[in-house]
Amino acid sequence: MTNPSQPHLLAPIQRAILFLVMAIATLYSANAADEMLPNLHQGDEEPWLVAERYYQAAHGIIMRETGPIRLESIQARLACLSYLLNTSRLNQAWFTFGTCFQLILTLGMHRKTPEDGSSHDFISQECRKRCFWTAYTLDGYFSVMLGRPPFFHDSDIDQRLPMLVNDADILADGIAPRAFNKDCMIAAALHHAKLARILKQASREQYLLQRPKDQQQIETAQRLNAEVEEWRQSLPIFLSGAIHPSTLVPVFRRQLTVLRIACAHAVMLINRPLILIRKADPSRIEPQVTACLDAARQVLDTVLEFVADKHLFTAFWNTQYVTFNALSIAYVWIIQRRIGRLNDILPTFDLQELFDTAETVQMHLATVTRSNAPNLRYSIILGELQQEARRVLNTANTQVPKTPMECSGQEDSGVMTDMSMTALPGETPSGWSGRFDFPLDPNLWLQLDSFPFSK
Repeated sequence: MTNPSQPHLLAPIQRAILFLVMAIATLYSANAADEMLPNLHQGDEEPWLVAERYYQAAHGIIMRETGPIRLESIQARLACLSYLLNTSRLNQAWFTFGTCFQLILTLGMHRKTPEDGSSHDFISQECRKRCFWTAYTLDGYFSVMLGRPPFFHDSDIDQRLPMLVNDADILADGIAPRAFNKDCMIAAALHHAKLARILKQASREQYLLQRPKDQQQIETAQRLNAEVEEWRQSLPIFLSGAIHPSTLVPVFRRQLTVLRIACAHAVMLINRPLILIRKADPSRIEPQVTACLDAARQVLDTVLEFVADKHLFTAFWNTQYVTFNALSIAYVWIIQRRIGRLNDILPTFDLQELFDTAETVQMHLATVTRSNAPNLRYSIILGELQQEARRVLNTANTQVPKTPMECSGQEDSGVMTDMSMTALPGETPSGWSGRFDFPLDPNLWLQLDSFPFSK
């Protein structure tokens, strides 16, 4: 929408979108050409300051916006979310998303519109669908990361997914001929939205206020794992992992990495509650526990690939959170094994090897998260878990033999409720009370998820 009095000029909200595009591009360019984040923290702050100025200019325009709600009003706020998430301002992003959610409902973007061109041209229709499903995907991550109910509910939504066509092939009066016979840039976002649906189901069904029974959790994990596998099978070949990432063009390489991390996160979220089930036949949960551990190990290996290739955690805004999940699963698994639980489940890797890998990844995570408060808490939590995992590894030779009841998976729940993390030695960050006793019970995961972003 241009200025009616001067058609060649952009409307203010459109200028805000351009400012935000430049802000986000500046963030990514700061990490280009093999620049490493520690160097930026040693004085080369200029790219981040430039990006922040672009963002503040856009934010000022958005705050002064008047008149009816436009599609651009939502696009600008979604771009704001991208910038805020990439600068580790998750709580601020969540509040911004609340406004965005209300605007989306006001425009009815969660409902499908006729596709005969009577209401909107094809470009507007596709932009509406893309905006909505971008917001829907973000909503799933906000809900999981902050431990808060999602804004969108599937029962209220009948909006179609975006068409699998590139931008250049969408015309005002239809789709360009032969547009469907090529690799599509929008494919990754479309499949990410489908995965977000599974993520929301896992969050809703596996982490109920009233904890579901063990049998119910096992059945839910089996069903959701099958959905993830079906999702994997639906991926186009260039996003499936069948082609080595190094042979892909940069945009597809990045999309493949994002989907790999997102899929591993979904698998961990679905299956990690079973690691803490107290009374279950190990043979019934072995496939789910193994899938969870394999996903965690995949994330850790991906991070090490980032480091080896001189790519940063900051290349993907939620990589640090997913890495935190993978590390916490690795440490909790080590603790569980060394206190005599789930020993009938045979992982494909050695515990000491897993600990060494986790310790290396944790060191790199600490390097890139030391500059912001939420991510600083990752280090606090992981330091506690790491210390306990190291302790149980070092005392393995004095472990009490398992009883027949423990061998059958019916161990005394007191072993779990009495198990807690010890305090970190030495000085602690300002405001840290030194009391951080997370019992290894089924509520552990919810506490871990919400703590880094709590007030």
